[in-house]
Amino acid sequence: MNTANSYLRIVVPEGTALDEIIIENDAGDLNISSVAAEKITIDIDAGNVDIGGVTVKKLGIDADAGNIEIADSTLDKLEANVDAGNLSIKGSSIESLYADIDAGNIDTENCDIAGGSCKTDLGNIALHGNIGDVSTEVSLGNVESD
Repeated sequence: MNTANSYLRIVVPEGTALDEIIIENDAGDLNISSVAAEKITIDIDAGNVDIGGVTVKKLGIDADAGNIEIADSTLDKLEANVDAGNLSIKGSSIESLYADIDAGNIDTENCDIAGGSCKTDLGNIALHGNIGDVSTEVSLGNVESD
């Protein structure tokens, strides 16, 4: 069976209140858009994660290899742990951001982030927007912030 172009699409009726979404993915890209939930947990071994227009109290992402992109979202808490890949956040509002990247960059653009911490062992951290009390730690790389 050829699964190279296979995909699964789940449509939730507009206005549906979701409590918890749990996604486990061994390989392949994941796209989530226009969802409101109390909690979303994502565990992905290999693949990119693209999230847009979501409203979530707690978003947890654990990725072994792949890039994570979050845009135009409202999150009370974001916890992202990535072994190899970049975390990019654009046009989003986040109360608490906790990002730990082993090898990769952390970039924010036009974001409101109240607090948290960003750490990368090998990579750069660039925080742009309305950034509150966010601590940064880089072992080998640069930190840039407005």
